[in-house]
Formats: sequence, C-alpha cells, structure tokens
Amino acid sequence: MKKIILILFFITLTSVGIYFANGMKSSPTITYFPIDYGTGFEVSETSLQLDDVMESYNVLWNVHSKTEVPMYLRQDVSLLYKDGMLHGMRSKWRENTDSISFSEHTSDNKSRKWEAISFHYGEIHSDETINSTQHLSHDELYVLKENNQFLGFHKYNNESNLISLDKEIKKKLLAHWQDLLFYFHIDMNDYHLVPLTSLYLYQENPLPNLDQETTNRVMGQLWEGLYKNYIIPYIDTTETLDSYVPLILIDKESETLLVLFEMNGKKEKLIQKIGS
Repeated sequence: MKKIILILFFITLTSVGIYFANGMKSSPTITYFPIDYGTGFEVSETSLQLDDVMESYNVLWNVHSKTEVPMYLRQDVSLLYKDGMLHGMRSKWRENTDSISFSEHTSDNKSRKWEAISFHYGEIHSDETINSTQHLSHDELYVLKENNQFLGFHKYNNESNLISLDKEIKKKLLAHWQDLLFYFHIDMNDYHLVPLTSLYLYQENPLPNLDQETTNRVMGQLWEGLYKNYIIPYIDTTETLDSYVPLILIDKESETLLVLFEMNGKKEKLIQKIGS
C-alpha cells in the first residue's frame, strides 16, 4: 500500500473520459530500432497553458519537436489526462523532415489536474542500417476555481483546494490500480511501480536496477508496444474512452516489464521482456 501511495506523488492527471482525436489517421507504426547516439533532438517539448478564462476556460495543449537533421520518418505521440483519466490522444507523422508540431484546445469549467506526456520519435535510414532516436517530454497544469476565477499552476503547492483535489485523484487511481493488480493476481512487492505519466522521470535517469543504455532501449520498446496496443486501436475512434492512467511494473529481477490498463471496462496486460 505504501509503495503505491508513494508513486502517486509522481502523477498529475484528470477526470471523466472526454476524448478527442486529431482527425488524422495515425500511421505509420512506431518501431524501435537501435538508438543512434550520434544525433538527436534540438527541441522536444510538451506544454499545457491556461487560456481564454471567462465562465469556463481553455487548456491549450502544445507539442513540438525538432531533430538535429531531417530524418526518414518523424513522429510524435502525446497523451493527455484529466483528473487521472484519458482525455485525448494525438499522433502526427511526417517523412523526410526534422520538425513536428501540433496543438489543440479543450474546454472545462471545473477545478482540474491536467497532465500530458509525449514520445518524440525519429527513424534514421543510412545505407542498409536503420536506427532511431527518441525523447520524452511532459507538462502538468493545475487549474483551480477560486472566488469565481480560474487560476493555473504548473507546480504543486500547499493551497488547500489543490491538496483536496490531489487527494481525490490519488484515491481514485489507487483503487483502480489495486483492482488491476488483484484481477491479474500480481503481487506488487515483486515489482517496481511507475505510472505511465511518470516515465519522463527516466529520460535522464535509469529505471530501477537498469543502466541508462538499457533503460533507453526498454523505453523505446515500451512505447512501440503502447502505440500498437493502447493508442492505435483507439485514437481514430469517435467513441468516448474510459481509461485511467496505465501502470508500468518492472520486476525486481529485471527480466520482465508489465503494462496494466483498462479501456472501456476491458482489463489488459501487456508483457515485455527486458533482456535484449
């Protein structure tokens, strides 16, 4: 219980499953290839901004990345959560370019906790070899309604309304993750637990019991699996999607990684081998 409560401090998310897509077909598939450490990203950023504040407000969701050189394929994928639940998925790809950008507005009229995480990807073709480059970016935004005004915060603080909002979200996520662990008969003591939205913390720091090079490979393979199984099946649908933040489990023997999530009442478990 204490371990799950601790990892909840790493998350910032949001409520009820209002879903919007980008109106663009999401292809091609992200595929992990050995990482090219000789080139990378000049810019990789995700931002959430409070905008058009009146009786309601808009959140402007921006994603932008630029690689050092044009690449055979560039693709960015971003997930937006509201109070711990999926609110939006976006994916954009271009060939023979260095830059990807997209933005979206979403409206609300309540105090919320928003969080977005993006995976920036480049595929590099050289002679007969294929390599890739990757980076994660992330942003979070608390929007509080006080005295009939909406205020935005990018950093957690001790304001009583924010603390109350956080507690409510943590309670909901804790119950959901415990339900998944029980359903799949998983003993959480055998794993290191990381919410999907906290993966950005391991951009420059290794995952538990792994070195940074292995972490980079595992992260690329993880997002390949997430794209195929969590994003592609749902990104172009017009249905409302009911899904909490997925939970990543890394076994303490560093052999297997699991992804647990539920989509519209269907519980899913993805399995990934950590060994090369």
